[in-house]
Amino acid sequence: MVSAAGAEDVPIAVGPSVVAAFPADPNVKPARQIDRLGGKTIAGVYAEGVRTTITYPVGSVGNDKPFVNVRETWTAPDLKVVMLTTDNDPRNGLQSTEVTDIVRTEPDPTLFLPPEGYTIKEHYPESH
Repeated sequence: MVSAAGAEDVPIAVGPSVVAAFPADPNVKPARQIDRLGGKTIAGVYAEGVRTTITYPVGSVGNDKPFVNVRETWTAPDLKVVMLTTDNDPRNGLQSTEVTDIVRTEPDPTLFLPPEGYTIKEHYPESH
């Protein structure tokens, strides 16, 4: 196996059949930018958005070309629930998770009752 200088068994481009990989350079750091996106309604709930853009320069994570990751997170401040998140990264593609239906009424109290036929027995350990 051909290795990059100072790296242990990290393949480098040798020919068309070998995928190029380069050791990460600890001195090259990604640039991060955070933008507030304001508010919007998602599934009937007000949410506030934040976009985080991370630009990875060549060599920052062993990459031979720069790339950008964009992540948006929309959070409902009153519920403290993430309503929508999208992550667009060329390494993994576009991934998103969204709350599409939310019920804000109290649940049926019978859901919290013991099943029919269940008995509750009071049992206290003997005290000495």
